[in-house]
Amino acid sequence: MGVTRNVEWRKNQLRQLKKGIQEMTFQMTEAVKKDLGKSAFVTCLTFLFESFQILQVIGLKQHQFIHFVKVVNLDTPLQFSPSSTKIIYEPLGVVLIYGSWNYPFVVTLKPLYQAIASGNCALIKPSELAPHSSAVIKLLVQRYLDESCYDVIEGGPEVAVEVQKHKFDLICFTGSSQKGKLVATGGKCPAVVDESANIDLAAAKISFARFNNSGQTCIATDYVLVHDSIQDIFIKALKNKLDYQYGYDQNGNPWMGKVVTEWHCERLQNLIETSQGEIVCGGKVKKDLKFVEPTIIVNPKSDSAIMEEEIFGPLLPVITYRNIDEVINFINQKDKPLALYYFGKYFRNENRDKLVRETSSGSFVQNDVLIHMLNHEFGFGGVGFSGYGRYGGYEGFKCWSNPKSVMYRPALNFKPLNSFSPPFDLQKQRLLRKLLKIKGSQTKVIGFTIAFLVIAIVAIIVGVLNQEIHSVIKDGCREILD
Repeated sequence: MGVTRNVEWRKNQLRQLKKGIQEMTFQMTEAVKKDLGKSAFVTCLTFLFESFQILQVIGLKQHQFIHFVKVVNLDTPLQFSPSSTKIIYEPLGVVLIYGSWNYPFVVTLKPLYQAIASGNCALIKPSELAPHSSAVIKLLVQRYLDESCYDVIEGGPEVAVEVQKHKFDLICFTGSSQKGKLVATGGKCPAVVDESANIDLAAAKISFARFNNSGQTCIATDYVLVHDSIQDIFIKALKNKLDYQYGYDQNGNPWMGKVVTEWHCERLQNLIETSQGEIVCGGKVKKDLKFVEPTIIVNPKSDSAIMEEEIFGPLLPVITYRNIDEVINFINQKDKPLALYYFGKYFRNENRDKLVRETSSGSFVQNDVLIHMLNHEFGFGGVGFSGYGRYGGYEGFKCWSNPKSVMYRPALNFKPLNSFSPPFDLQKQRLLRKLLKIKGSQTKVIGFTIAFLVIAIVAIIVGVLNQEIHSVIKDGCREILD
């Protein structure tokens, strides 16, 4: 791991990663098309979305992370003076990165960027459910990165179990809460539409987020809480937007893509059948085509499976509420979400502010969805069962590093510096009590001392000048009088 501590080496590896993505764009696009069954155009859009995030982070952060690795100098409490205290960020060591099949490149390569920037070695385990993408990732890493520090291992669950037997300093997993409890996590992301919302905007955004990629996006809206005064208008608008964006083609929709496996189709069918809600559109499942119709379910039972587990498919429950307190209680009764979306007025919005204060989530976005993923300043991650830790941004760098506390003290052996060790006689006890009551910091005292000395010196200089001026005036007056 010694070589990874070198900042220039890290910058070179990031340049190589960027070069690999740019030169292997065709192979990566073809892999996504084969793995997710999307049309050529939607595949290009999906890969553009993925590559944009990765290349943007590498391009913008390649020089910025140099500032991240700088030593952070801290102030020193006065009783520990003279000392210098600082935080030095050092690599954790070796990290294990589990990729995901729904966005196979961004969910794998963005954490790899974080590992490189933080100076860690990495073993990457792509998802076996996206085999073509997995093969391309392995080729990219082997061809462009230092093989002594970065490697890819392919295979199914048995490989993941075997890999877990080895010691890692950090494990990065992006996936469902159910699987994440074995290693990290996912979560149900609500969207709240209150009576002040732009209904047309909310319907368009929520429809896109939920049904894009056949609903197989971890930060997609998992259910909607809509104010009862606008329920009917919102559901009508939502159906219209769904029809406009994706249609109701029962033979599969090229804009949505496929559900990843037949087993997932069966799982989604079970969620529909046990929801006990009103199905206002969709509901059909074609396992042979790996296609599930975009489905809207109004007011399913709160304890049904569709409201308890992450859906990860093109199903959208819509639940009505009467006031914001009801919304807050509903959200807080469940695991903390990866993202929380809110649609309502922008200025002086008490409902929004209360929702931010009284709920906890990995991210909070008003009047939009998914967009925060494109903000390279944010660290991506959840809270509680929706995820632990972050990658991306300064928060990601801190999470993937060890903030080592460092304190330098001079070799001085006199009181009060040696008062913290026995024997504790009465004199030392009194001194310790006084030391522990001292408030202030070393920097402030030094600053005040310097300021005092400067003022004193200026005062002396001014005093001397005044005396000289007074003497000159006095001598001049005498000459005039004489």
